[in-house]
Amino acid sequence: AFTSASRSTSQALLDLSPNKTAITATSLTYNSDGTFSYGGSDYLTLPSSTGSFGTTNFTICCWWKSSTTPSNYTAIMEQGFTGSPTNGAWAFKVSHSSDNLNFTYYNNGISDNLSGVGVCDGNWHYLVAVRAGTTLTLYKDTVSVLTITLPTNYSFGEGSSVFVGYNPRDGAYLKGTLPVLQTYNRELTVTEIQQNYNIASQRYNLGSTVNPIVSKLVSNNTSQTITQITNGEFDEVTYNLNSGVNTNFYYSSQNFL
Repeated sequence: AFTSASRSTSQALLDLSPNKTAITATSLTYNSDGTFSYGGSDYLTLPSSTGSFGTTNFTICCWWKSSTTPSNYTAIMEQGFTGSPTNGAWAFKVSHSSDNLNFTYYNNGISDNLSGVGVCDGNWHYLVAVRAGTTLTLYKDTVSVLTITLPTNYSFGEGSSVFVGYNPRDGAYLKGTLPVLQTYNRELTVTEIQQNYNIASQRYNLGSTVNPIVSKLVSNNTSQTITQITNGEFDEVTYNLNSGVNTNFYYSSQNFL
């Protein structure tokens, strides 16, 4: 359900990837500027398959603007961090003590990895997590802020629902605006992360003047080429399947049923 004069509760978020994942919204507020607000009890619930990356490489990326520092560890996206997590649980999240961007996973115990870089300053930030083999790297606004080494053949996912904006282990919620969240079924390169940032940064008034050609993935698993205009219609790059790059999940506040 959405809270907005211009969006009815009968409307639903679209997953723009070919997977067409079902998205359940709880108390989400749609704003007049075309973004969603998370304000203390708001979150999305996704099927377990969305976070079951297994041993393959992946990328998670989002645009984020905080309204306040969270009261506890809060998840941008997470799977399995309940009171008793099991191997495969993971969370891309923000620390409450110093608003650090961090990444946590469970492997016979909790591995909590803080970047030392804050992201709750009331400004727009592009936040990215990339798994490439045994290396997981976090980025803030295209700059690498943390690299961790994963156990060999570590498998992400443990079968429970995936939450966006909510950490069930600590009962903590995001507080701010999260208009775009996207996952890829492969690692993005630094160049591709920069490209995504440049495309959307105009919408968030970050001063980019890049006007590239991008590919929009369509439902028949082909691609059509469009020219990115500065109206924010397309928030992220989705790449041509013929080049072996694909989105696994794509949520945007611009797209409704």
